[in-house]
Amino acid sequence: MLRRVLLLSICLALSSLIFAQQPGNPKRGPQAVSSGKSIAAGTLTHRTATRHRSFHRFSTRNRTLKSATRASLQSQIALAPIGQYGLHSTVSLTPSTPEFTVVDPFRNGLTPSNPLKPARPFWYSVDKNGLTIMGLRTETTGALMVGGPPIHVVENQIVGYVPWPDAIAIAQPDGEVPTDPTITEDHAKFAWRSEVGGAWEPVGITVSYPTEEALASNSETPPTYVYVVMKHSGYEWQSTPQADLPAGRDPNVRDKIVPQSDLTKDGSLLVQVDVSQPDYPVDLFPTGPPIGGGLLGHNAGQPAFDPATEGSAYVASMPSMSLPTTPQVPNDLT
Repeated sequence: MLRRVLLLSICLALSSLIFAQQPGNPKRGPQAVSSGKSIAAGTLTHRTATRHRSFHRFSTRNRTLKSATRASLQSQIALAPIGQYGLHSTVSLTPSTPEFTVVDPFRNGLTPSNPLKPARPFWYSVDKNGLTIMGLRTETTGALMVGGPPIHVVENQIVGYVPWPDAIAIAQPDGEVPTDPTITEDHAKFAWRSEVGGAWEPVGITVSYPTEEALASNSETPPTYVYVVMKHSGYEWQSTPQADLPAGRDPNVRDKIVPQSDLTKDGSLLVQVDVSQPDYPVDLFPTGPPIGGGLLGHNAGQPAFDPATEGSAYVASMPSMSLPTTPQVPNDLT
């Protein structure tokens, strides 16, 4: 029993002294030694010093090894041949003048033989007039959506084209998505080309990717959407006045959409285009390609799509700077 207690005391004191000997702890050494038993302390001093020297010898060799490895890598990098780049092909998108392009992330499906999740060999180009869908390689796809026919895709040939409409529906704070821009009382629920300088101005693009749930499903053909950020919408987020709010509601929440004709203050517009069946057969799309929009903050940028969060699209944007602030909310929280 005595041996066990003494051994435990030695181990504890040894660990304390090793810690005390490390740089940055110059005062811990004497305290650690004096706190041990007299017999153990005399034994500890030599053992600790030996281990401490060994530690430094190991560290030195390790640093030398790292230095040699780094030098070897640098020499390999210096000798690596410089990649050669050349023109592969020229694609004419006339009359489109493409400003942004993106490749469908499901171009090589995880299970290309699975008819429920066929590969999507497409790439997309956007300009102020519309969205052009091109073939990435020559092949015949499977059925890209339920009831949809296969598509014979030719590399760099147009598969489909979606012209931007004059009016794009904006999802409302209560969840409503208007459908008819000709209804007079719904005019302010649409973004209008004529109210943003006469032309749409795309500033970013991304493509959706199936969620893990959709990929795991044996009975679902995942939809695919292209998201385009338009710089202007002609609207901005504002807050309902506190006097008009029910008790308990935060008056600093941006909870309503109002027209904003000043294009230095208006919000950007996130446009969603359903490209699940990019040739848009009339029997499946009798009213044309489905397009909708969501209001962003001011001067939004490149969107990012995250399938891990149930297909959320993230877009960085700036506050409008036109809304009143309070000491509790010193900045616009749009």
